[in-house]
Amino acid sequence: MTDHDHDHDHDHGTAHGTAHGTAHAPDPVHAAPGMTLFTFKADPALAEALRAVPNRSLFIRTALLAALDSACPLCQGTGVLTLEQRGHWEQFARHHPLRECGDCSARHPVCDHEHGEHAHEGAQGTKGVHA
Repeated sequence: MTDHDHDHDHDHGTAHGTAHGTAHAPDPVHAAPGMTLFTFKADPALAEALRAVPNRSLFIRTALLAALDSACPLCQGTGVLTLEQRGHWEQFARHHPLRECGDCSARHPVCDHEHGEHAHEGAQGTKGVHA
């Protein structure tokens, strides 16, 4: 979607339907040069909330980029590991238990073979939390 599409999102079938979040094939007829237009289904509450956003295209692009940037590197945001990924994770987790950071309480893997390295400068100790 382009920035100027925000006034016309309802004309292209966006922001209505069900909350499946599926993207349709790109629509080169309505996309600005260099941009690809995607549509998705949204439940009525989400559609209403999106209609209140002044620049839906920019908002949606920003939200998607943030979500993609925060996706789990192992499952890539699916929330489910394949059988093969699970096997690799179990092998890795044998020597990388999950711990809780003493500063921010975030859970993170810690290598059994390294000591004293933390993401936060001066972070001391971790509370034991095993997977």
